[in-house]
Amino acid sequence: MDLKRLGTTGAIAGVILLAFGGFGSLLYPGMRGWVVALLAGGALLLFAGYMHLDAIAKRLARRQTKYGLNVLLMVVLLLAVIALVEYFSVSYNKRVDLTEGRRYTLSSQTVKLVKDLKKPVKAVAFYRAPGSGVYEDRRSAEDLLRQIADLSANFRYEFADPDRDPGMARRYKISMYGTVVLETPEDAPASGAATPAAPAKQTEETPAKAAPGEGKAAKTAQTAAAKKAAPGAAVAEQAMREEQITDLSEERLTNTLLKITRPGRRNIYFVQGHGEGNLTESGRSGFGLLRQEVEKANYVVKDLFLPREKAVPDDAAAVVILGPQKELAPEELGILEAYIARGGKLLVLVDPYTAASLKPFLEKYGLKLADDVVVDRLQHAFGGNLLTPVVNRYTDHPITRDLKGTATIFPFVRSVDVAEKAPEGITLEKLAESGPFDGSWAETDRSEFTRGSIQFNEGKDRKGPVPLAVAATIARKPAAPAGADPATKKAGEPAKAGEEKAAGPAKKSDENMPEAAEERRESKARVVVFGSSAVASNVYLGAFGNRDLIMNAVSWLADEDDLIAIRPKDPKSSPLFLTSAQANLFWVVPVVLMPLGIVVAGVGVFVRRRRGQ
Repeated sequence: MDLKRLGTTGAIAGVILLAFGGFGSLLYPGMRGWVVALLAGGALLLFAGYMHLDAIAKRLARRQTKYGLNVLLMVVLLLAVIALVEYFSVSYNKRVDLTEGRRYTLSSQTVKLVKDLKKPVKAVAFYRAPGSGVYEDRRSAEDLLRQIADLSANFRYEFADPDRDPGMARRYKISMYGTVVLETPEDAPASGAATPAAPAKQTEETPAKAAPGEGKAAKTAQTAAAKKAAPGAAVAEQAMREEQITDLSEERLTNTLLKITRPGRRNIYFVQGHGEGNLTESGRSGFGLLRQEVEKANYVVKDLFLPREKAVPDDAAAVVILGPQKELAPEELGILEAYIARGGKLLVLVDPYTAASLKPFLEKYGLKLADDVVVDRLQHAFGGNLLTPVVNRYTDHPITRDLKGTATIFPFVRSVDVAEKAPEGITLEKLAESGPFDGSWAETDRSEFTRGSIQFNEGKDRKGPVPLAVAATIARKPAAPAGADPATKKAGEPAKAGEEKAAGPAKKSDENMPEAAEERRESKARVVVFGSSAVASNVYLGAFGNRDLIMNAVSWLADEDDLIAIRPKDPKSSPLFLTSAQANLFWVVPVVLMPLGIVVAGVGVFVRRRRGQ
C-alpha cells in the first residue's frame, strides 16, 4: 500500500474518531478516553493532509475553490459577529422599555428592596416544562425572576416541574401549577440557643430534610431537630421562613419579599367613632383598597376607639384619622397629644368643613387647616370638575421626592398650610401644591358651590399655588408639671412631657414587638396632614400616583424610609383618566374630524371624476 492510499485511509479513520470523540465527550464528559480519540483523529487528518499536499495545492488554485473559500470565510465571520453580539447582550443586558408607563421595567421600590437584601432569598417556581401548553406563563415568570436576580447576589431562583419532581412539590405542599415559593433563613435565635448550621446550600441540596410549612399563604418551616452525628458536625439545620405566590407579578413578589425579610408585622391604628371612612367597604366611597395596600406593605390594620382607651397602644407604628365627620372630644385629643409627645406618628386626612376641633389641635404643631375648597379650572380631571385638582407640584420631601413627573388627584380638598414661624423644635414642610393663579385658588365662599357660579373674589379667596398636604417633624418635649392628665386637659393646651406617665402605661398589643416600641418612643414624632380623605378612597387611590403618595406617607410615618418609592403597577389595571380638554379632543378628532375628512375626500374624488368624464 503506497503512502497516498494510506493517507486516504487515515483521513477516513480520523473523521470517524473525531465524530465519536466529539459525541462521546458530550454524552459522557467524565470519560477521559474521548480526549485520546480526539487527539488521534486530529493526528490522522494532519497525516492525510501531508500525504495529499500536492493535490490540495492544485485544488486550492482553482477558481471554484477560491469562491468556496471566500463564502466559507464570510460564513465564519458572520458567525463570529453573531457570537460577539450574543456575548455582549448576555454580559451587558440593557433593555429599553418603550411601553406606556414602563410596564416591563422594575419599579424603584422593587429595585431598592432587592438591592438592600441582607440575607439570602431563594425562589422556587413550580411550572410545567416547555411544550405543555403553559410555556408563555413560564417565560414571563422566568423573565421577572431573572431581572430580580440580576439586582442582588442574595436572590436566586430555580424552576421545578411538579409532575417530574413530585418530591419537591410535596415538600413545599404545592397544589397548583404556577406557584412560586420564596424562602429565607429565619432570624438568629436568642442568646443561649443552639447556633444553626449554614442555611441556603444545605436546604437546597438536601430538600427532603426540610420540613414543609403550614398552610398555603404564609408558613414557617421549622427543622430544628437535633441529630446524632460525629463530633464537630452540625446538630441542627437552619429554620426557614416560606411564603407562596400563586399568581406571580412584580407587585406580589415585592410584597412577599417584604413579609419574609422583615421580622414581625407592625400595627397601623385607624381612629373610629367619628364617622371615619369605612375600611371594609369596596364601593366608590369606601376605603377597602387602602386597607389592602396597608396590609400588603406588611402592616396590621387595627381599629382605635379613643373614648375607651387610656392611651394609644404602645405598639402603634402610626395612627390614622381618616375623614372624620364628627368632632373629636378634648379627652381624645389629649390622648393623641400624649402619643405625639412620646414620639408618635399621626396621619390626618380631613375633608373641607368637617372636624373643626382638629384645627386648634394641629395649630400647636404649626399646621393650619383653612375653611375653604381648592378650585382649579385648568388642571382638573373627571369630566371638567373644577373641585378635583390634578397636582404635579411637589417639594423635595422624602414622601414626594420620587413623585416628580407623576400626577396625583385631590378631590374636594381644603388648603393645608404651615405657620410662618414654626414652633420651637418643629420642622414644617409642604408636600404638594395646586397650580398657579389664575387657574387655581382657594374658594372661601361656600354659597358659590350651591349657586354653581364659582369665581375668584379678590381679598377673600387665596391665590394659587395652594398647599394641599403638609408634614411636621417634632423633636421637642416641653417640661410639664407632675401629675398632668392629658385625658382631662383642654384641647388647646400644648402637649407636656411625662403625660404618658399620667395617662398610665401605654397599652401593649399581644402579638408584636414591645422592644421596638421603646425605640420609637425615643424617635422624633411626625405628623402628616392631607386636606382631603377622598384622595385615598377606592375610586381615586389607584389613579395616577395617589397610591404612591399615600403609602409613602405611611412608610415615612412608620420610620421605614427605605420603603418610600414608586411601587409596582398592576399590569391588569390600566385606568385612563382624561381632563375636560382631553375628553373634548378625544370626541372631536376621531368622532367628528376624521369621518368628516373621509367624506370630504370621497366627495372630492367623485366630483373630479365626473368632471373628467
